[in-house]
Amino acid sequence: MKKLLVLLLLAGTLWALTGPVWAQTSRGKNTDRPKKETNIQCLAAAVNTREQTLTSAFGTYSSAVSTAYSMRAAALKSAYSNTDRKVISAAVRAAWEAFNKVTKEAKQAWKKSRDSAWRTFKTAATACRVPSGVVDVDKSLNEISGE
Repeated sequence: MKKLLVLLLLAGTLWALTGPVWAQTSRGKNTDRPKKETNIQCLAAAVNTREQTLTSAFGTYSSAVSTAYSMRAAALKSAYSNTDRKVISAAVRAAWEAFNKVTKEAKQAWKKSRDSAWRTFKTAATACRVPSGVVDVDKSLNEISGE
């Protein structure tokens, strides 16, 4: 009985001395994780990069389409300056084919750049480890299609 009492007294003393130390530790939690504010700043940087990339890509797309319209206008003006119907028909067809080719290539380049920007953003946003409710990944479907 005496041994049991001494054992309980030792266990109680040990618990009393180490209990406060355990209460102050994280018990396996990652205390090096950055604060939420830091994570939001990380997400803000990723959004900024995405938006700059999209703005640049759309500017390139818009410029290419504008150039295509100018080229088509000049080609059609030249086509209708002829008097031979066969020459006019061939020139009009060539003007429209060139226009369609340039606009199709511009659209493909825009979509590729847009999709790449969103893919890169999604990867960066995941690395930021912010709550899913603050990330606007689901808005990627609202991007213009380039048509």
